[in-house]
Amino acid sequence: MTPFIFYLGGGYLVITGQLDIGQLVAVIAAYKDLPAPLKELIAWDQYRVDVQSKYAQIREQFVMSDLVSAETQRVSFDAPPRLDGEVSVSGLKICDESGNELLYPTTLKVAPGEAVALVGPPGGGGEYLADALVRLVQPAGGRIAFAGTTLDSMPDAIPGRRLGYSASGLFLAQMSVREALTYGLKHVPMRCEERSGRDEASRLEEARLSGNLDLDIRDDWIDYEAAGVSGPEALPARLAEVLGIVELRSEIARFGLRGKLPEVLADGVSDQILTARARFRQRLIEGGDEDYFESFDRSRYSDYASVFENLVFGTADPDADAERPLADRPSVKAALGASGLDERLFVMGRQIAETLVEIFGDLSADNPLLDDIDLMSPEDVERYRAALRRVDGEGKRDDKDRHAFQRLAFGYVEPRHRLGLLDADLQQAIVAARDHFSDGLGPDLSGAVFLHDPAGVNRAASLQDNILFGRIVTRYAEAQGRINAVLADTLRETGLYDVVFDLGLAFDIGSGAKRLAASQQQKLTLARALLKRPDLLVLNRPLSALDGETQRRIAAAVLKSRQELGVERQTIVWVLAHADHADLFDRTVAFREGRMQDLEHQAAPPLEVS
Repeated sequence: MTPFIFYLGGGYLVITGQLDIGQLVAVIAAYKDLPAPLKELIAWDQYRVDVQSKYAQIREQFVMSDLVSAETQRVSFDAPPRLDGEVSVSGLKICDESGNELLYPTTLKVAPGEAVALVGPPGGGGEYLADALVRLVQPAGGRIAFAGTTLDSMPDAIPGRRLGYSASGLFLAQMSVREALTYGLKHVPMRCEERSGRDEASRLEEARLSGNLDLDIRDDWIDYEAAGVSGPEALPARLAEVLGIVELRSEIARFGLRGKLPEVLADGVSDQILTARARFRQRLIEGGDEDYFESFDRSRYSDYASVFENLVFGTADPDADAERPLADRPSVKAALGASGLDERLFVMGRQIAETLVEIFGDLSADNPLLDDIDLMSPEDVERYRAALRRVDGEGKRDDKDRHAFQRLAFGYVEPRHRLGLLDADLQQAIVAARDHFSDGLGPDLSGAVFLHDPAGVNRAASLQDNILFGRIVTRYAEAQGRINAVLADTLRETGLYDVVFDLGLAFDIGSGAKRLAASQQQKLTLARALLKRPDLLVLNRPLSALDGETQRRIAAAVLKSRQELGVERQTIVWVLAHADHADLFDRTVAFREGRMQDLEHQAAPPLEVS
């Protein structure tokens, strides 16, 4: 149809002289090439519309109308004003995402320096008020003001430094105890180091081009003034003080005692350890406690040390066996072969495996009884069951199975495992085999095994083991307590307690603080809140994992600590897990079903801890 129109219209124009025949032929010839470019144009336009639609959809996911303004989150190097005036809550209402009211309109005033207890069942409303006081939840109505200044008008720098908060279940990232405690003191670099060079210029340029802050994480960010100390040298004493308030100090020191020594010790620490070792011996003799302890002696077998520790008269690095089995290392194989222990320890390990598999082999992997087996993990049970089937008989034994059974024998301690596999003759043979290591360790054991030295420090052993240089005789029920008492007195006398505490502060709490018990996690987050000495300390059932008596004792210590930490006018709002602890506070506010019930003024002053 279209060519006919061209011929009809074009022919008429040619006849009338408005168009010559050549032009008409050119138009008709060009027409046949027109559809392809037109189709490409249409396809391009469809692609453009599709991209615009997808971009608009993605942008909707990132564009939010209620984003916090940049001014509110602005980094400030200036000291924020104190929030030590009256705390006023007016008509505060909190709702969940569905609009259900969690806290009905509440009005409350808290005087400066007042300690207020919030009581009521979980979900009663007190915990929502506590979260709102530190801006963890956005109120659906009403307002919170400090000395007339509303909380929602303040930049983050003010409540971030002047308010303190702790609750059960707070997340702790993987870091050391020291880093977890000082996390709340880090807002901006307080002590900066001058850096120059191409790398520094590149770092600053990259930060600016990407819109990030150019602050350097390598600087010292700790606000020592907020902690009430003059500088880094005085900080450990303040850390010890707040940990003592929450009854965590001794546990942190225990981490330092039982943890592995750092690769580099401060000057004089090695000499202090050796001095403490000698003084520990003297105290044992003076107190008549020698029977509770077994010292290491190169000439005799140590009943309370493992077979491998007795074999090398030293300690193996815990990770060494994972890299390469100790039984497969040339130095160990040579010593076992020359002393005739190779077969004897293999048989001993097989007997251990047979016994453990027979007793625990039918239990599920998550059975708590398996937690008491330190020679064999639950995952190893099936592997050793299969290995026992392979070595049953007179066939050729695989070296891998031999080393697996010898590993069991290496970890055996007769008084602990009580399988009756160590007789005097085998003990004598193990002691005699020590001569193979008397001239030092081979290169295959370097860094994996560290020998005991009466006049030196064993870097693979803990600080406690270095001081004790022996093992506690556990057949006496009171031995552990008596030795711990002597050790504690020795640490105080020799001035090593500060070293122990510092090592404890370096303890890695693990991802999510999984290496700490729930009670220790809660004590740690409470100590962190105390350390920053806030104007308002809000505690939302912070010690729920502890028993009631301990909670009461720590609560009383926290209230008393305001004088010790130099924050006498600090205001405390504490959501209690036990309502009977409310007598420690100046005032009690009860909540139930999202409503404030009543206010009760307490005549008696807060209980003090002597």
